[in-house]
Amino acid sequence: MKDRFIKLLDSVGYPYRSINSVDKKELVEIHRAIFKKSSSYYSSRTCSSCYVSMLNDLVIKYGLPKRIETATDYETRKAICLDCSATKGQDGPIYTCGSLGKSTKGRYPTCGCIINVKARFKIFSCPRGKWS
Repeated sequence: MKDRFIKLLDSVGYPYRSINSVDKKELVEIHRAIFKKSSSYYSSRTCSSCYVSMLNDLVIKYGLPKRIETATDYETRKAICLDCSATKGQDGPIYTCGSLGKSTKGRYPTCGCIINVKARFKIFSCPRGKWS
């Protein structure tokens, strides 16, 4: 099982550049086999951050080095977001890309994500293509 998981990590570009539908299915199968969760546990886990969470569960379970963005990468992405016209301050120090939970398309797209979370993982990208 560990070999299957390591192969999956290579496929998703560890630390998490992208997860396609085949990789998602494989990830759920491995996670379910290791953690013995019921089917209902996975039915609502459809967002990218949920898949990142499952990947991190398995990385910790197998004692692999947990690799999230470096602090420098995170700070760079966050600074780019905070300089963007799409950034909106919510209550307190929470900033979102556009309106929280609402993505927009068009010439100036937004994703509606919380910047402090989104900037941490390679799986996520800027809807305006500002992150390198």
